[in-house]
Amino acid sequence: MNKRVVASLLTLSSHAKINLYIDVLYKRGDGYHQVEMIMQKLLCHDLLTMEKADEIIISCSDLAIPTDQTNLVHKAIGIVAKDYPEVKGLSVAIEKMIPAEAGLAGGSSNAATAIEGISKLYDLQLSKEQMAFYGQQVGSDVSFFFYGATSLATGRGEIIRDLVGLPPLYVVLLKPAEGLSTAEVYKNLVIADSPQSASAMAEAISEGNVSFVAENLYNKLEDSSFELLPPLRKIKETLVADNPASLMSGSGSTFFSLFTNKEDALTFMEKHRNSFDFCTMTRFLEE
Repeated sequence: MNKRVVASLLTLSSHAKINLYIDVLYKRGDGYHQVEMIMQKLLCHDLLTMEKADEIIISCSDLAIPTDQTNLVHKAIGIVAKDYPEVKGLSVAIEKMIPAEAGLAGGSSNAATAIEGISKLYDLQLSKEQMAFYGQQVGSDVSFFFYGATSLATGRGEIIRDLVGLPPLYVVLLKPAEGLSTAEVYKNLVIADSPQSASAMAEAISEGNVSFVAENLYNKLEDSSFELLPPLRKIKETLVADNPASLMSGSGSTFFSLFTNKEDALTFMEKHRNSFDFCTMTRFLEE
């Protein structure tokens, strides 16, 4: 019988995401919002280096990010450990490249990566569905990271359907210094009586119709975010004037612009980078 060899130290990439489409349909009885979102993983990523420990120990290269029980990685480890007594703890060193309060789901991605790391280091052999189940208990965006690079998320964000069809477009990410709280953005949200539907965008993605996707990017959260942080509205107008395929990601405050051509993306980035606290060029992740 072959004996499984389990690594004692593990480093995994923890990818950022953007939202190509977000609509909020209504507020649910459980306090969450019913959503339709199309999410796209990016090559841009953090790195998590993990090893077994007798307790939960988290360190982070960004000293502004808390490493106590409020950190989603800490929460994720604790949730898995409740079901597996052999999981005493985990030491996690987070090297941050994804900014916080950015609408890029860095914290959710880190939590998902930690769940994957626990499974590998403790040889739990968790399935994708099992890891997603634990992810749901951490936060609405976490489950997405166990599925494909492009996915339609419904429910409160935990029901995932993979979408395949888009080429690896170039993405310029631009974030001002100010960040936004997702909870505050949702609290400030005015929900329309007649919500839109993600079905046309999902179909266009499946057909590889880049033009339709670029022309129909949508984020219901923008109005709420712009009310909370008015300079964001002017930023959106400036970026769209240069590239109509520009949108705020998630609850903000990062904006993204899509390009099929690398040189165009670089030109756009160089023009705008000095106006932002964070700016980088990346691509859609392929899986």
